[in-house]
Amino acid sequence: MNYTETTESKDGRTIPLIGKNALHSKYNPKREAQSFAAQFKKGGFFVVLGIAGGYHISALLQAHPQSKVVAVEAEKADIEFLKRIPEVEKLGNDKRVRFASEESIESAITESYKPALHGDMTICALRSWENIFKERKEAIVGKIKDALKKVSADYSVQSHFGKIWQKNIFENLKSASESNTDIKKTISGIPSKKTAAIIAAGPTLDKTVEKIRKDRESYFVIATDTAFSALEERKIEADCVVSVDGQSVSHAHFMHAIDNDTIFVFDLCANSSAARKVVEAGGKAIFTESGHPLARYASTYTGRRAFPVIETGSGTVTIAAADFAIKAGFTHLEFFGADFSYVDGLPYAKGTYLDRIYRSDETMLDNFETRFDKLMFRTELKKTGKRKFTTEILESYSESMESFLKTRGFKRIENGETKIFTAGKSAKADWNFSDFDYRKFVEFYRSKMKNMPEENSPEMMTILPLAAHMKSPILAHAKSLEYTEKL
Repeated sequence: MNYTETTESKDGRTIPLIGKNALHSKYNPKREAQSFAAQFKKGGFFVVLGIAGGYHISALLQAHPQSKVVAVEAEKADIEFLKRIPEVEKLGNDKRVRFASEESIESAITESYKPALHGDMTICALRSWENIFKERKEAIVGKIKDALKKVSADYSVQSHFGKIWQKNIFENLKSASESNTDIKKTISGIPSKKTAAIIAAGPTLDKTVEKIRKDRESYFVIATDTAFSALEERKIEADCVVSVDGQSVSHAHFMHAIDNDTIFVFDLCANSSAARKVVEAGGKAIFTESGHPLARYASTYTGRRAFPVIETGSGTVTIAAADFAIKAGFTHLEFFGADFSYVDGLPYAKGTYLDRIYRSDETMLDNFETRFDKLMFRTELKKTGKRKFTTEILESYSESMESFLKTRGFKRIENGETKIFTAGKSAKADWNFSDFDYRKFVEFYRSKMKNMPEENSPEMMTILPLAAHMKSPILAHAKSLEYTEKL
């Protein structure tokens, strides 16, 4: 602990000391605190380095009452010591304030800061604290920046996909309510003693797919949506197809006939046109959720879960397919085309939707090869082998998959161009879920959303990704109500 004792200012306020150094004015800490707050003309979200006596934080909240504050000290023990001061104790009971130490600052930022609600973040420091903790300040600011990178990446994705996700979820909830698929019965019929062949659409699938063809009965084939059409072109029937991508182009993966023996697993955020096609054709459709707050809210609003949770790791459908296989009870997984790299000048296997699109109207000056080159060279490439390249984001996907499988108890066995993982025991999930009634959910949701929800309410969480897209919680609230009216 760094704080040593307290003293009183001339106006009777408690001031903490570090050695002989007072953290506030010994004459008028309130006036000093007002000067601190006056520096900031706009509110929103503040990270304040130095809790000390808390007077400057109280002044900041008085000037910007709608703002949120993460107040930071070097150590947890320092915070506990400072809570003895009445002003700090009062701040500890204020819902707008969260205390954090250097150890917990990253999680405090990622859990508390919501750019769609709070706007810009301001990082500021109590001058007396900054003078004492110069080195600690640098370390803390570094952790704040690391947390901001995570928040920014998440916000960027929400800004891009927020509207698509919200629309797809409402439409997929309606389709789920209309589906006749018995989830528990469907899962119990899966032969989990076989090897689950997870089919991604990487270039090596062109070579390795023959392994499946020659020994088809040994595999339960789980295709990612992108690889689905590639298998169809090769006359290999998928036992299961997993789809998580919400973009409209994903519908192109499902243009061919729907086989009623195939299980289709759709994340509630996935393209709703593809899911509706499967449901209307009488296919086996299992809807899942992977963390979107609206999907989670809909799944659990009755108190019982209606949809299984499928992990996507860093957001990849390959990990979603693997998680489905694990929760279906498989202990042997073999990955085909899960390259996370560009091989022999190609980003995808033959037969994917891009392959068809790029070849459909190619010219001598703009053929499918030049179009694939444009796709691959969007970001800097890193050479990893002969005619094999990767990118920073593809590497992160690969690392995320390896980490995901390791945490589930799977070990990798090297075997050429396919990747085989095994686990000592089954981790089959409980697939007993309640029925979902879309109309009842909409009535319940609208009753909760009649007025603008409070910031930390479950209902506010459901519209945050849409708010990121629309740059306004108010517009997102109105849009969500509009979706429920249309369906």
